[in-house]
Amino acid sequence: MATPDVQSAQLARSGGADWLSLALIDARNHTLAWLAVFEGSTALTQALQLAAPGQAGDDRVRSQLVATMEALLDQLASVGDDDDEALRPYRAALHREDRLVESFAYLAQAQGIPPATALLAPPLVLAPREPLWFAAQAVAAPPARGWRPDNEAGDHDESLPEFEIDAQAVTWQQFVEFMADGGYDDTQWWSDPGWAWVQAEQRRAPRDVEQWRPGVRVQSFGRPVRVSLAAPVVGVSRHEAEAWCRWARRRLPAGVEWQLAAGQGASRGFVAHQVSEWVLGRSMQRGVPWFAPRRLAHPALRSAVAADRDDGFYGFRSCAP
Repeated sequence: MATPDVQSAQLARSGGADWLSLALIDARNHTLAWLAVFEGSTALTQALQLAAPGQAGDDRVRSQLVATMEALLDQLASVGDDDDEALRPYRAALHREDRLVESFAYLAQAQGIPPATALLAPPLVLAPREPLWFAAQAVAAPPARGWRPDNEAGDHDESLPEFEIDAQAVTWQQFVEFMADGGYDDTQWWSDPGWAWVQAEQRRAPRDVEQWRPGVRVQSFGRPVRVSLAAPVVGVSRHEAEAWCRWARRRLPAGVEWQLAAGQGASRGFVAHQVSEWVLGRSMQRGVPWFAPRRLAHPALRSAVAADRDDGFYGFRSCAP
């Protein structure tokens, strides 16, 4: 019998005890590997607090991580594969552990600490793709709040009008055109909170950009790196994403549009999970960055992030107005 894919996003929500055991071990190994990245740095204490909040001391935290995982696996061994209610806490534990990867990467970027390539390989650069059109249809309403690993559907269906959405995230080439057109100096493209943010932060480009003409060079984990103009723009706030959309006469997608496109559009060229993407509605994001565990790469995954945050691996795509 073939071994189930330990990175399966679907099995992260429906896999049984045996699969969860393998996935939890994999997730904990990634946590320990990331802690090794911070070894000897001033950021080690912060990394340890992310891994084991409330604990102190390097050796103590590492020992606790090993001991708690062994205890968790012992408990999981007594749960039946068909007991969804009993498996739910273990799925939630896997989700929390996998989300740590993003937090570790954010910390490494902020502190200028380069991680190993095995942990953070460069993102894929793809050829341009045409936007996709989706017909009007009924969709399940999303849950009221929070992450539901077993069932993302709501209590009733909603009608979603037809829409056109980018097949992939907005690229550096597209965003540079906005900057070259004076986008950061023109109030017409910005909301009132967005313009106040630009002025307060004195932004004239995304936060990590050191140079954008003739090519884009960014500060990446403590090193200047020239990025491909075909790569997705990253490190932008919701304010910047909205401003670009107004300038391009587009809009951010609604969360339900992004989710439907990610679920139904992969065979048509829809590319998700290159960056965490801003969508409409209460500073929400969909998707995960390219380096996150693929177990998280589920169309229904969503995160709440403040609109002025630009310190993460945040990008966006657009829809026709």
